[in-house]
Amino acid sequence: MKASDSEQDGVFGRMPLLLAEREYGTAGAHMTCFAYAVATWCFLTGGYVAELVGAVQGIVCLVAGSLIGVFVTTMPLSIAGQRYGIEQMDACKPAFGQRGAQILLLFYLINMQGWAGLILVMFGNGLRNIVQALGYEPGTWVVGAGVALGLWLSYLIVTRGVRLLNIANSVITPGLGLLVVLMLVMLFRDHGWEKI
Repeated sequence: MKASDSEQDGVFGRMPLLLAEREYGTAGAHMTCFAYAVATWCFLTGGYVAELVGAVQGIVCLVAGSLIGVFVTTMPLSIAGQRYGIEQMDACKPAFGQRGAQILLLFYLINMQGWAGLILVMFGNGLRNIVQALGYEPGTWVVGAGVALGLWLSYLIVTRGVRLLNIANSVITPGLGLLVVLMLVMLFRDHGWEKI
């Protein structure tokens, strides 16, 4: 007895998407990765590393860590996803099997929950810093309100599909790039390389 296509699909994983079928293209994926990289590696991690070892050593650590650690570990899955349209968890199945890939998916979801929580708290702290810069002294409730606002905005974007995510990233990514350039100009103008 031959299994139906849907049963085969359930046993062996989802079919890869052809290039014409993908809603989330290469430009959208690159913009998303750039936005997350700036938010996490540059702003969050970069700030802590520079505080611990200094600016020059911090730059060397981050570039080496990103190029060697992150690049090497993400490249195989990126090639599978971007070039061949295979989901990351499906690309793990030849090595880990159907159940093993589900365990990896569980770890992936736990990891993403942690990162999402961290970024939401950063968003709330950012709102609090903006209110403080305007001359007000907000309570800690502003951070919680920022987390709630971030959750609501994330829900709106995610439930509207990949198209809205592409639109949001096309605004957020250039904005982050402009913000980085503005920060560098202000740092070098106000402090100079010696103090940095």
